[in-house]
Amino acid sequence: FFFQAEDGIRDAQESRGLGDVYKRQEYMGDLLNFILSNVIVFLLAFLFQVISAYRTTYPLRDLRNTFTTVQTEEDGEFEMKTNTQTTTFGYIALFVSQAVLGTLLMLLLMTFNGFVFITIVLGQVVGFSLYGLKAERYRISLTSDASCH
Repeated sequence: FFFQAEDGIRDAQESRGLGDVYKRQEYMGDLLNFILSNVIVFLLAFLFQVISAYRTTYPLRDLRNTFTTVQTEEDGEFEMKTNTQTTTFGYIALFVSQAVLGTLLMLLLMTFNGFVFITIVLGQVVGFSLYGLKAERYRISLTSDASCH
């Protein structure tokens, strides 16, 4: 099962020129592929910003749910216990998904395609505008409420 390189051209074919190759291309299929690929890149950049925004407020959101009140059997007093394992796992899952998306976007950006660059920037801007600003306001409101009391 070894393959050998051929020493020469078996059947010489006459060159048809580049005109025939370009005439056979399907422009509509290329346009649809171009649009679809840019939509996917936009959604990936948008999702990156959504995860980034959620990740900045995730510990603050989850602090409310991590404390449980348990009544002790000995003296009947209430004791606060934390459930940090779910908080840690969720935060790690968000970090890994953001790291994977960031690496994928960086690799797409390294194709040096201007349309891909513009699409990534637009996805980031729209994602930050819709979710990043809300996350910042939420984080500021929680930290200002905690500092006032």
